[in-house]
Amino acid sequence: MAGDRMIMARAIVGHGASALIATATLVGAALSGIPAATENVAMSAPLPYSMCFAPDTSPEYIERVYQELMDKIGATLEFNLTTRWPGPIGTPVTLTYSFVPDMTPTENGPSELFALLGATPLGGDVNGNGKPDWQDRFREMFDVWTAITGNIYIETVDDGAFWPTSEGAPGVRGDIRIAMATIDGPGNIWAFNFFPGQVRAGDMLLDRADAFAFTTTANNFRLFRNLVSHEHGHGQGILHVCPAAGQTGGRTKLMEPFIVSDFDGPQLDDVLASQSLYGDRFEPNNTFTTATELESLGLVSNSNLLLQQLTVVGGEADQFSFTVEAGSKLNLARVAPAGATYLEGAQVGGVCESGEPFDALRQVDLVLQVLNPSGMTIATVNSGGLGQFEEITNLNLISSGKHSIRVSGAGSPIGTQLYVLTVNVDLGRIVGDISGDRAVNGIDLLSLLNAWGSAGAGGEDLNGDGVVDGADLLILLNNWTG
Repeated sequence: MAGDRMIMARAIVGHGASALIATATLVGAALSGIPAATENVAMSAPLPYSMCFAPDTSPEYIERVYQELMDKIGATLEFNLTTRWPGPIGTPVTLTYSFVPDMTPTENGPSELFALLGATPLGGDVNGNGKPDWQDRFREMFDVWTAITGNIYIETVDDGAFWPTSEGAPGVRGDIRIAMATIDGPGNIWAFNFFPGQVRAGDMLLDRADAFAFTTTANNFRLFRNLVSHEHGHGQGILHVCPAAGQTGGRTKLMEPFIVSDFDGPQLDDVLASQSLYGDRFEPNNTFTTATELESLGLVSNSNLLLQQLTVVGGEADQFSFTVEAGSKLNLARVAPAGATYLEGAQVGGVCESGEPFDALRQVDLVLQVLNPSGMTIATVNSGGLGQFEEITNLNLISSGKHSIRVSGAGSPIGTQLYVLTVNVDLGRIVGDISGDRAVNGIDLLSLLNAWGSAGAGGEDLNGDGVVDGADLLILLNNWTG
C-alpha cells in the first residue's frame, strides 16, 4: 500500500495543464522557489522530490522534468525507506501544529498565510469561535486523521522563528508548522510538505499565488480540505500512490499525485497506509491490560455493537474488553475482514505506474479469541482462511469480571488487515437495571413509573408477580447506584 512506499523527501502538489510550459522553465522555477532538502540535514540516502502534475501531462514529459530535477540536486530516482514519526509501528503519536505569523521569514520569502487566506471565502468566522474558517478546516482535517489513526493533533502558538529549519518546541512552536509563501507563481505547484525523519518534519508550505485557486466553496471547500489532508498524508510518511487521475482506476485515492475533489478525504488505500504506520483509533490496545473497554463505546446487554475501520498490523493483536457477572453469556463475537481489490502502483521518478491488483480483503488470516478475567484463553477460532470471517457464539462465561476479545493474525503475518468487529453479550444485569446500562438510576425509575400498574413488558416487573407496583419500586430503590 502507499504506506510501504515512504521516502525522506518533500511532496510537491501541482495543478493545471497550463502550468507546464517547458521543462527547463518548470525545473528552474521549482528549484529557485523551494529550499534544498539536503541542507543542514544529516541523511543516509538521497532526497528526491515527489512532484504532482496536471492529469493530462504525458509520462514522458514528467519523466524529463523529474530527471532534470534529480540532476540538479544530485539525487537518484530510487525510493528510500524511512520511518514514521518516532514510536513503534502501529501506535499513534501526539503532534502539535501551528500557523506561522505573517512576515515570518522562510526560505521562500515572508509568510503571508493569515493575510492571503483571510482575503478568500475562508476568511470569515462562520462558527463564531473567534478563529477564521480556514483554521477550522485545518482542525477538521486533523480530526479526520485522528478518527482513522488515533494520532492526536493539538494547535499551539508559533513564535515566528525561521521556517522550516526551526524544530517544534513545547509552548513555542508546533511540530508541524504551516506557512504560505512564494513557490512558483499561479498554478503549477500548489504546496509542498516535508516527510518525517528530518528537522523540517511535517512542515507544510502553501503557494501564496494560489490562495484563491484552491479555496473554491464547492462541497464545503472540499478541494482545500483534500489539498491540506493530502499534504499531511505526506507529513505522516505516506508517498504518492498510483494509478493517477485520468488513468484506469484513477481518482480513487487521496494520495494520488493530483489533488482532486471527486471524493471527500482519505479513501481505502489512504486509511490502510496511515494505519500501517500508526494503527487504528483504539491503539494501543494490544494487551489484556490495555484492552479497549467496549462499554465506553456503547456496549449494552443483548444488543449488537459494530466497530468499523479497525486494523491488525503485522504480528500485533487488538483486544477489546467487557465486564460481566458469572453466568452471563457472550452471544456473538464476529470479526470480518474488510476491503476490496483495486489497482495500486508506485510513482517511480516522474512516471505513475498503472499498478497491479491489490486485494485489501485478503492480507491477514484473522484469528478470534476470548480471554477470561485471569487472561487465559477460553475460546479460539481460525477456520475461515484469508478473506473469511470468524465468529464465536453462545459462549457461557462462568467467571465474574473483565473478559477480552482478542483479534490477531495466524502464523507470522506481515500485512495490514482492515476488519469489522461485532459484539453481542449478556452483561448480567443488576436487579433494577431496566435499561441494561449496568446502573440503577433515574432512567430505570422513569421506565418503572411509566409502566406502573401494567405487567411490565420491558422488564419493569422486578419481582415477577405480574404487576408493576410499589414492591418493584422498593427493589429498584434498594439497588440504586446512581
